[in-house]
Amino acid sequence: MNGKELAWKSEIKLTLDGRITEKEAAKWFGISERQIRRLIHRYHAKGEAGIVSKSAECRATASLQQSYMRNTSLFYVKTDSEALG
Repeated sequence: MNGKELAWKSEIKLTLDGRITEKEAAKWFGISERQIRRLIHRYHAKGEAGIVSKSAECRATASLQQSYMRNTSLFYVKTDSEALG
């Protein structure tokens, strides 16, 4: 979770507790009230994972896939060279 997402989490909790309105939260972040409602809905559905940026998820997945491919490729190269040697 990055800093912006942590701030969203705290504002969402304040909104859910009734301490601030959705309108105030939207104004604070410079986004629409509709987007705040979407964030709250995703927070209810998925918890903290619901407010993590989807592009961040894609970057993390791509990074894990690249790491897996790199490690798998090294394994096969090493095993093939050991079989030949």
